[in-house]
Amino acid sequence: MTCSIVTGASRGLGLGIARRLLAAGNDVIAVARVAPELPGAINLAADVTSREDVARIVGAAQGEIALLVNNAAAPPVMDTLQELTLERFRLGFDVDVGGTLAMTQAAAPYLGGGTVVNLIAARGGASPGAAHLSVSPSQAALTALTRCLATILAGDDIAVHGLMPQITPAGGTGAIAAPVLGIEFGERVLTADQVGEAVRRLARERTSGLWTVSADGLRPLDALQAA
Repeated sequence: MTCSIVTGASRGLGLGIARRLLAAGNDVIAVARVAPELPGAINLAADVTSREDVARIVGAAQGEIALLVNNAAAPPVMDTLQELTLERFRLGFDVDVGGTLAMTQAAAPYLGGGTVVNLIAARGGASPGAAHLSVSPSQAALTALTRCLATILAGDDIAVHGLMPQITPAGGTGAIAAPVLGIEFGERVLTADQVGEAVRRLARERTSGLWTVSADGLRPLDALQAA
């Protein structure tokens, strides 16, 4: 079958993405550490930092993969400089960056003509300050990885996009981080369904790029050109 794989799909933005893809008629493999409960999808319990689990996820596609959505992310670590341990600092790199790399490596042979969408937080690592001490470095690395993948996979006709949603209570990271950052959400906020629709649109966009999505819609930030 030709399918879409969504990691981190048990709740929040990942669940919204998987639901929107299903509603659009896609076959969806929904993945999380605890198996999602999404009617109509193939729901898998898997860890993107495990080589064996990654192979199992890709194997469940049984052939061609049209879309890979790398949304799995570690909970945000907002420790102070003195509190932060190397182990906790590495969480975002291990899950967000390492998981994205592992999933893309495994899926690439089946993605010809398809699309990879990486969900990126903290404005791609541009957000400074104590609360972003751990988050921003990992997201900067994820942004750099996305740029590299776009260049490397262009020869296989695989489009690679980095999507940076505006902070929202619909996402797990936003719900945790907003109080620490002093952010108060108004009545008009980005929804998980809107993020899902943005991903659906990017699945059809063949020019790789960095994008952001807010309650006002999807807009480009930077085209990722092959070298």
